[in-house]
Amino acid sequence: MNADYNISPELQETYNFLKDIRPFASLSEKLLLDAARSITISYHRAGSNEQILDYDNPTLFIVRSGVFDVKSKQGDLIDRVSMGGFFGFVSLLTGSSKGHTLSVYEDGLLYRIEQSMFRKLRHSSTDFDQHFTKAFENRLRVGLKRRNENIALSTRISDVMPKELFGVPQTSSILQAAKLMSEKDIASVVVFDENQDLAGIFTDKDCRKRVIANQVDSASPISDVMTANPIVIDVNDMVHEATIIMMRHQIKHLPVVRNSAPVSMVTLSDLIRLQRSDPVLIINEIYRGSS
Repeated sequence: MNADYNISPELQETYNFLKDIRPFASLSEKLLLDAARSITISYHRAGSNEQILDYDNPTLFIVRSGVFDVKSKQGDLIDRVSMGGFFGFVSLLTGSSKGHTLSVYEDGLLYRIEQSMFRKLRHSSTDFDQHFTKAFENRLRVGLKRRNENIALSTRISDVMPKELFGVPQTSSILQAAKLMSEKDIASVVVFDENQDLAGIFTDKDCRKRVIANQVDSASPISDVMTANPIVIDVNDMVHEATIIMMRHQIKHLPVVRNSAPVSMVTLSDLIRLQRSDPVLIINEIYRGSS
């Protein structure tokens, strides 16, 4: 720091802390010192019920020590912020309250920068401005992801599964099964045994790997190439359970049963349609593992 600046040890400590974290490290020496001088400090104990966030007076909070949890008004964890992390910038950028709350996970100190100083730093430094703009975009993506995860947690398989089930007897030929899939424009069919119970499933992947690749006669019974004893999910189970099953077993087709009897087939595409607004979910992991 310029020797012309006469500052106290406490201010020097604040200055040194800020200059080591993004985006303050990109500020000029004078701007950084102005920011350090504007800071107020508060101490908070874990488990306290104090309301730290004040949306009538938006503030940038910087964690000096400890750990703080940002939660939605429903109580869902949005972010856990530790030393050098920020919160409060969403309200500063948008000017609106999101109803978030802040709780203290571990005792700690908070640095506070008021709205006027935050605006000054944004207007004076492109790097500073872009840092918080990107942080805001990331927060939006997290919010979308959590919203979609909540949809998956609260939706039953019966709400998203196709209402019509397509299948063939296990005595049918491969050709008959393939024709049904082509006519209905579907990628899988269930295979019934003589009691109309689930004997297996036949998918486009089975067709590629077990029929075409091995040059199996299409007149052969479907039972020779089907996936026998497939993993199933109950009609009353939740969508997130289907997602977990598909990810764990690297599959894209999951028969749905009611009292052990097949009633539908839920596919990866069905889950994608439910969560389409945020495709950056674990659905991608299934695709990578099973394509």
